[in-house]
This record gives sequence, structure tokens and C-alpha cells, in this order.
Amino acid sequence: MSIRNHSFLFFSDNLSNKLLPMGYELMPNVSDIFELEFALGEINLLVEDELIERSAFIGKVNGVPTRHYKLGLASSLDIYNNKSIRTRSFFQKGRFSTGYGVHSLFPYRGKFHAQLVKAIINIIGLKPGDTLLDPMMGSGTACIEAQTMGINAIGVDISPFCKLMASAKSIALTTEPTMLDRAVENPHEAAQALARYVGKTEELEKFSGHRKIVLLAYLDAMGYARRVKDQAVGDKFPEVLSRYKHTINEFARLRQELGLDLGQARFEIGNTCNLTLEDESIDGIITSPPYSFAIDYIENDLPQLEYLGVNVENLRKNLMGLRGGNKKKDRIETYFSDLKLALAEMSRVLRTGKYCVIVIGSNEIQTGGIRHEVEIKNIAPTYRLKLVKEMIKPIRGIRNSMTEEFVLFFQKET
Repeated sequence: MSIRNHSFLFFSDNLSNKLLPMGYELMPNVSDIFELEFALGEINLLVEDELIERSAFIGKVNGVPTRHYKLGLASSLDIYNNKSIRTRSFFQKGRFSTGYGVHSLFPYRGKFHAQLVKAIINIIGLKPGDTLLDPMMGSGTACIEAQTMGINAIGVDISPFCKLMASAKSIALTTEPTMLDRAVENPHEAAQALARYVGKTEELEKFSGHRKIVLLAYLDAMGYARRVKDQAVGDKFPEVLSRYKHTINEFARLRQELGLDLGQARFEIGNTCNLTLEDESIDGIITSPPYSFAIDYIENDLPQLEYLGVNVENLRKNLMGLRGGNKKKDRIETYFSDLKLALAEMSRVLRTGKYCVIVIGSNEIQTGGIRHEVEIKNIAPTYRLKLVKEMIKPIRGIRNSMTEEFVLFFQKET
């Protein structure tokens, strides 16, 4: 039986060419429906020049590479040549989504999807000079991404380690790579000096500029040493520090080439249930609350917290998702009680008509069948937050019962 050629005419062109305007190309990493939906949203909301400067999911416009495409390409994999295939594959997959620019400094567990943040910023219409808030900032991904787009950012987190990570990455946006030369050339001397600061909280808080970046590299090496048997922090530190310098060097080069006008940022240790911000002072909120107690961030960050001299038991008593006692039922009730207070505060500081976007997943095994996104959607209207859009984002590579996250767009009503 012969097959007629015209039976395959539909497949003669790829799907993106059928959906996108002529001359528009998707980013190389686009593989999910939610990414395509964001790309189409960006095309609908941004003019051609804005797409080139701001788009997260469009790679080229009439042959012109977008800034995001260039940022991803600048994330060289050469520094991972001596690593395993698995490690190289991890960074290859993240070069356009989570590991470009300074986002690759300290690959924090559960970190935000930076490319997604950029797309959300475009969809909710934040412009240079506006102020973004992430009241549960973690490693600061949303704030750092906002800065690269010329948007000012405020990040809040109850963990001193999270403040350090976010601050160091923000500093790295404008640091000249030569500032790290002394530490890179004398890594063992730098490691020995930093080892003397264990638990000296007040002295560590005085660290600024490139010293904070070197400190973050040291704490990054500490995490690697914890996971590898018979490896000391000082053994890994030279490699991590060299990687940091390489990353900062590449970003500095691209910052000049692209003429990036960076936004300002402020990072605070604080409680999202009691923000120290004025009413109606924020132009947009993008955040991802802890998925109840899916990740024990105290245990995850224990070496770094202890080094910084943090009282981990006090922190545990105040950390959303972990506080509330030892019984699962009590912790779940406390979590949703805290979530109500957090939503109330987010609504209070958000300007009327502006958007609050929450990215949340659900681990129904841990919560006894309660779904986080459903609870948030039920709570939000109480605080004048109207759901205007909901998207589903698949979760890749996490070995637990969560397979998807929900991106919830709320608009503050009058």
C-alpha cells in the first residue's frame, strides 16, 4: 500500500511556525504548553522592540536575538567540562530557565524559575522604575530578575541566609570581576580567613561588596562538602570561587554589551505576615510560598545557618510551614493560618488594580488531601484579590508526589 505525499503536508512545518507571527522564534528550551502560552501572551502585550529587550520565551524577532537568548548563550558550560554527564546536563537544561546570569550562583534547592518570573513581569505589565515585592524571597530570584529588567525590588525573608544569598547575587550584578582576583588567586588563604568567622554574626553582617560574594561562595562550598564524604570546605572552595568569577565576568561583559539599566533592590529579614511596608506602596508581587512542609529549609540550610550564628530552633518556630508543633494536623492548621495573614499583608501593600502572582504546588500526601492552590483561591477574595488567570506548570525532576505547580494571577480590586 503506497502512502500519498500530501498525507504528511501538515507535518512539513513545526508547530511554533503555525502559531507565531512570521519571523518570530521560540527560545530553544520551550517544551511545555505553559511556556508556549506565556510566549503568546508576551507577543500580544509587547511591541517588537520590547520583545527583543524583555521577552522570556521568544528567542528571536526577525532574526534579531532577544536579550534573554543572549543571556542564556553567555552561560558557558566550559567550566563544567570536567564534571559528570549528569552535572553538565543539569546546567545545560537550566541555561535559559534557572541558571543564566547571576542566578547560577548558589543553586538553591527549590529555587524560583527565573525565566518564568521574567514572563510574569511582562504579563502583569511592570515597567522600569516600578517596584516589585517578593515577601518570601528565598534565594532572591524574583528580585534579581526584576533588577535586570530595570525594575526596583524589595525582598523579604525570615531566614538570614536567604537575605545573604539575595544580597550577594544583587551585588554580583554590578561587581567588576577583578574584585575577586585576590581571593581566586589565594583561595586557601581566603578559606582560612572565613573559617575564623564561624558564629560571629555581628562581624559577618558588616561584610559588603565583593566580600559578600566570596562569603557566599564559601557557604556554597560548605554545602558541597556536606554532600560528599571526606571532602572539606577548603577542598571545594577554589573551584566554586572560580566558577563565581567566571559567571560574574560573563554577566559584566553582557551588561555592557546590552546596555542593561539595572533596578535597585532592598533585602530585609522579616515576616511576610507582618510586613514593614506602607499601604498601597507596591506595583506588583511575585512569590512562591513554602509548599507547607514539603522541604525542611532548616535542615537544608543547617551548615550555613550555623556558620552565620543563627539560632535555628528560634527560626524553626517562626518559619512558615515548619512551625506549629510536631503533629501534622497542627502544622497544617498553622500553615494555612499563616497563609491567610500573608495574603492579607500582600493585599494591604499592593496598589489597587495591580497584580499579585503566586506560584504554588501541592503535596497531598503530606497535607492529607488538602490542595494549596484551592485553599489560596478560597482565601484570596476575602482580601480583595480576584483570580483573573490560572496556569499549570509541570514539575520536572523532583522525586516526590508533586507533578505540577499552579501559577495564580490575582488582581487587587477596589
